[in-house]
Amino acid sequence: LASPLTEAIGEMTAAKRTYVGCHGAAFVISDSGANAGPMTGDALAAYIKEKQKTFSILNFLLSDNPNELAEAKKLFGEGNVIQAADFGNLPGEAFKVLRIVLERVLKTFRSV
Repeated sequence: LASPLTEAIGEMTAAKRTYVGCHGAAFVISDSGANAGPMTGDALAAYIKEKQKTFSILNFLLSDNPNELAEAKKLFGEGNVIQAADFGNLPGEAFKVLRIVLERVLKTFRSV
């Protein structure tokens, strides 16, 4: 989970330097379980929380397991996890979240 996320955030950071005022968003589709790789657990949660100050980073959790939901919320934050029991439900949930993200971006631009 950490490697592709850090790569995507690196690219969004570079784009932000080129396109001043732009906003980036990363939607991570997972089944929970960020238990391998260069960053896991509390270190990964801290990294995500820090980057969420600049970018929208949300998790689409493909699971109906309450323990996996709790783990995802620990990593991404309470309001940043969207649970879909199966992949078939994901598009509808994704569109709801995309609308929220776009409304946040619009609100930011209106305040500038």
